[in-house]
Amino acid sequence: MLATAIIYARTRPVRTGLLIMLVIAALLAVAQVVAYTRFLGFSRDLDRAMSAEPSGEAVEVSWSFPCRRGRTMVTVPVFESEIAAGRALDTRHVFSSSGWLREAYVTRLVTAYAHSPLAERLLERLRAIRSARGLNSDEYLEFVVSAVQAIPYGVPDAEVAFPAEVLTGGTGVCSDKSLLLAGLLLAEGYDTVVWIFPTQWHTAVGVASDGAVFLDSGYAFIETTSPAFVGQVAQPLQARGPVAAPPQEIRVGGRLRYEAGAEVEFILGELRSARTSAAGAARYALYARTDEKHRGRYAERMTESWVAEGRARYILTNTHDRPAVYRVLARTAGDRS
Repeated sequence: MLATAIIYARTRPVRTGLLIMLVIAALLAVAQVVAYTRFLGFSRDLDRAMSAEPSGEAVEVSWSFPCRRGRTMVTVPVFESEIAAGRALDTRHVFSSSGWLREAYVTRLVTAYAHSPLAERLLERLRAIRSARGLNSDEYLEFVVSAVQAIPYGVPDAEVAFPAEVLTGGTGVCSDKSLLLAGLLLAEGYDTVVWIFPTQWHTAVGVASDGAVFLDSGYAFIETTSPAFVGQVAQPLQARGPVAAPPQEIRVGGRLRYEAGAEVEFILGELRSARTSAAGAARYALYARTDEKHRGRYAERMTESWVAEGRARYILTNTHDRPAVYRVLARTAGDRS
């Protein structure tokens, strides 16, 4: 039979090629149907899990994080049923899928998080702090971002950890924390996207912004794994070309914009300038110890580099207080000119 097939292929190459293409197309179509059927089952189980009334013993989860004028602490009850629901749901295919199917998975998860009782309880506490401190829309967004960034980084896993698992476990990886933050921002009405970086194996969030936008997308980048300004992007994630595929952008909804992007652009520009100036400190210190006639000038440059280093350190240790950082930098920018 094999010999007959080989002879047939040699004598009718065009027809054989078309037949092979049809078989491949049929297999791909079947795979898509199977994958979509799996997604429908996941979506049904997700709705059932997230709509169930919280029950069982409640665990009081508390964590503190930096914000304007110091630190704050948030405490929220998480019920046993919410933890069990997250662990029971099979989420292995959320990020192992690609294209439109991954977009469907992520959108369903974020929407479910946004309307969950746990999100409502957490946001109720965050809103109370917002009212007490008089935060505007931009400051409140930064406040919510800081709360999620403060959750320690966890151990990567094929499964996506639900918000109940992230909060009670006290850790989460980029995908866990990004989906949690996207759900919170969507619930508060912010125009939100999720970015998935296939080359860098990273997940992040974006919010519609008037400045500091990522890749001309109209959205400011939000890192969830470490403290950073809204709009601040790590250098490896800006790589382009044959070694770095562009991220998949998944818009999950919302309409509110972040209107402090221009201030963030100014802050990040000052940070780049400070880092550049600070980079020469060691060289200037070496030259200042020589007997050359310009030793005094080198000493002056060395002092300027040390000041720039302190300026960069101030910026990076106060990413949770963009308004204060902007005021300080704007006020002192003229002193350096």
